[in-house]
Amino acid sequence: MAVTRRQQKADVIRWQNRIQGWIDVYAPQFRRVFKAWDGLAALWVLNTVPLPADVVAYPFEDLVAALLEASHHRVGRKRAQALVTAYRDSIGIPGHASARAPRAAYLGHWRAARATLAATEAAQQALEASVAGADALREIPGFGPVVIATLLGAWGNLADYAHPQQAVRMAGLNVVSDNSGKYQGNSHVAKRGRPQARQVLYQAALVAIAHEGPARARYRARRERLAPKAALIALACKLLRIAWACLRHRSPYDAARAFARSTTAAAA
Repeated sequence: MAVTRRQQKADVIRWQNRIQGWIDVYAPQFRRVFKAWDGLAALWVLNTVPLPADVVAYPFEDLVAALLEASHHRVGRKRAQALVTAYRDSIGIPGHASARAPRAAYLGHWRAARATLAATEAAQQALEASVAGADALREIPGFGPVVIATLLGAWGNLADYAHPQQAVRMAGLNVVSDNSGKYQGNSHVAKRGRPQARQVLYQAALVAIAHEGPARARYRARRERLAPKAALIALACKLLRIAWACLRHRSPYDAARAFARSTTAAAA
């Protein structure tokens, strides 16, 4: 299911890029008026008056009323005036029927892809809730629904592993050395495991050090002798070991116990 979600996320991004490309060709001033094209008011413009000529020809008071209704009264006369002013001297390609068809298709595919992605994420959360001890994983720094679902999908039940290093090797985060005889090569991450699991663990480590806490203290302690990226990978491995311990022993997450050494060193 984690692979399916990643593919569906790529579909959403692909249709987003096509919509943004269409805007750049036919209505380049759109971005000067709306910071995000997928906002409520911006989507109403794309659906109803997508081309600059459509906006200029639309009755101004009707345009104001429509933007107010679409945005729940967050966007109104000021934005409508800015849109009309920007579109009067538009440098976009004049649109016609052939320009409207792909825009409608892109928006339709984008909405369908988002709906499919939302359904998959809901199924992931339901599956996550059915795993014994999964509640404890939500308390681990950096662990959100996507991270937990990806880990459970990549490893299965972490409690089935006899040692946490087995899970680390499955992610390809174990350190290996290119040694042969008298030749001493460099040490590096193996990267022989599940790439999607390795990616979400690295992202979880980034989120974990974004706020003060034991995870950031652990990262700072590692930074004293490791490069920034190497310290992040070490923290990712630590988070995975904590997740293994929570599921293996069915115990809740305890920050003081999980990061005892790093917090003691930081206090010293």
